[in-house]
Amino acid sequence: MVGLQERLARLRRLGLRRGAAHLEPKSQRPPATQRALSVEKVVDGRVCSTPVGDCFVAEECWPLSHLHGDLPLSAALRVPSQALTRLADLSPGETFDLRRAVFFDVETSGLSGGTGTYAFQVGVGFFQDDAFCVQQFFMRDLSEEAAHLHAVGELLDRFDAVVSFNGRSFDVPLLNTRFTLARQPRRLLGTPHLDLLLPSRRLWGRRLESCSLASLEQEVLGLRRSEQEVPGWLVPRIYFDYIQTGDAAGLAGVFYHNQIDILSMVTLTARLGLIFNDPQAAAPLEGLDLYSLGRWYERAGMAAESEAAYRAALAESLPADVEEAAWRSLSFLLKGQERFEEAALVWRQVAENGGGRRKYAHVELAKHYEWRSGDLPAAAAVTRQAIDLLKDSASDRQNQETLDELAHRLRRLERKIERQ
Repeated sequence: MVGLQERLARLRRLGLRRGAAHLEPKSQRPPATQRALSVEKVVDGRVCSTPVGDCFVAEECWPLSHLHGDLPLSAALRVPSQALTRLADLSPGETFDLRRAVFFDVETSGLSGGTGTYAFQVGVGFFQDDAFCVQQFFMRDLSEEAAHLHAVGELLDRFDAVVSFNGRSFDVPLLNTRFTLARQPRRLLGTPHLDLLLPSRRLWGRRLESCSLASLEQEVLGLRRSEQEVPGWLVPRIYFDYIQTGDAAGLAGVFYHNQIDILSMVTLTARLGLIFNDPQAAAPLEGLDLYSLGRWYERAGMAAESEAAYRAALAESLPADVEEAAWRSLSFLLKGQERFEEAALVWRQVAENGGGRRKYAHVELAKHYEWRSGDLPAAAAVTRQAIDLLKDSASDRQNQETLDELAHRLRRLERKIERQ
C-alpha cells in the first residue's frame, strides 16, 4: 500500500502546490492597446450635474456664415414668419420665430419605439446671438436616464417652438414616453411644431424616390457627409456595444451623425421657406417640383401663387400624366375665380390634343358654350367629340355613367337648337 508521503511526492511531481502564494497575480486591465476608451476621451464634452445625477453633454457652435451644403446657416433666419407658419400648417394668426425655436433630434436604442426603447442621445440646436449651437445630451449608462432627461427637459423649456424631421410621429412621442416613465413632466405638447418631413414630401415627393433626410441632403441641399458618418440603422448596435464593453471608440460617428442631422434641418428649413415664400428668387425648380408647389399653394388658398406655379410647371418638360393634371388644375383654378374665358382657352387647348383622359375639357367646354356664351351648336359639337372619345376608351361603369350624361346633354342641346 502506497504511503501518504509517497502519494504527496507523486502529486508534487505532477505540479500540485499548496496555497496560492506561488501564483502570479492576473492583471485587471487589458493591455494598453486594447483598453476601452471612455466617451470623455472620444468626444469633447463635459459632465452635466442635475438634482437627480450626472450625464454627459457635448456642445459646439458655428458662426451664422457657416455653409452647410450650399446655404449658410443664416439663410433660415431670412425666411419670413408667415412662410414658416404655412410650412408648419399653423393657423394664419399664429407666428413661428426661429430665434425662439429648438431644432431637435434623438438617437435611440431601437427604431420601433415603445417603452423598451431608450432615447440615449438627444441633440438640441438653437440660434444664440450670432451663432448656431448644438448641445448633445448623452447617457453614458442606463442608470443616468433620469439625469439625462432632466437636463434635456430644462433646455427644452427655454423655447417656444420646435423643428424636427419626422419628430411629430417618432421623436416627440418616444421622448415623452421616457419622461413619463421617469416621472418627469412631458414636453413639446401643444408647442408649434414644424416637422420638415411633411413639407419635403409635398414639394419633392413626386420627383425623388426617397424624401429621407440623407436623400434630401444629396438631391436638394448639395451636401455630402464625411467618412465619420454612420448609417442610422447601425446607431443602436453601436450604443449597445458601448454599454456592454465600455468602449466609446465607435461613438464619435454617432455624435457626428446626430450633429449633421440637426445642421441639415436648419438649411432644409431655409430651402423650403425661401421656395415657399418666393420660388422665383429661390434656386431653380424642376417642372415636377413646380407642379407640386402649385398644388401646395392651392390647398393653402394662395390662388395667385398657385396659378403662377402651374404655368411655370407647364413651361417645363413634364411626364404626360403630370402635364394633363397641371392643365386640369390650372383650368379649374381659373373657373373657381370666375375667369371663365381664360378657363375656356385652357379647355380648348386641352381638347385639341384629344385623348380619353382629357374628356373633362370637352364636358367643361360644352357647359361653357351652353350656359355662358350661348353657342349651342359649339356646345353640341364638343359634346359629340366627348362621346366619341369615351366610346373609343376602355369601357367601365364610370365611363358608361358619363356617356349617359353626355347623351342626355346632347339631346337637350339638339332640342334647344331645333326650337331656335
